[in-house]
Amino acid sequence: MIGAQFLIEDFKSDSNINDYKPYFLDYEANINEYSNSGYFEYKNEEGGDITLFFVAVNGKFSLRYDDNIPNSSSEPSYYSIGNPDSINQIIDAGDENMIPLGSLLDADTAWLVINEFFEHPKQKSTSIKWVNAEQLDWDGVE
Repeated sequence: MIGAQFLIEDFKSDSNINDYKPYFLDYEANINEYSNSGYFEYKNEEGGDITLFFVAVNGKFSLRYDDNIPNSSSEPSYYSIGNPDSINQIIDAGDENMIPLGSLLDADTAWLVINEFFEHPKQKSTSIKWVNAEQLDWDGVE
């Protein structure tokens, strides 16, 4: 079961992926009806949760995959890679979201990754490349 949270809506613990298709694939619905960020969440049987965060910027999407492991001091976070040449350029995407510019994916690719998360939340999508957030240059980000 995958939960969903859009910034301006209540959390839905049992979400239907088809309800979100217009947000990701119809730019007009995206800019007019929702905030630019949110997440999908899978509650792991071992405790903790696995989360796929998204931030929309001009019809593209930055994705971040977090595997929150119980009783661990190190919880890996991975950003999608859309353009490796600008992955270390950190931008303000609104709503106080700082993201790597190079993490932005086109809508079709982001939707593919989201579908894969719904099918196999315990593994990052293999349709794109990912970068560990700790490897990015966050210096100068306030």
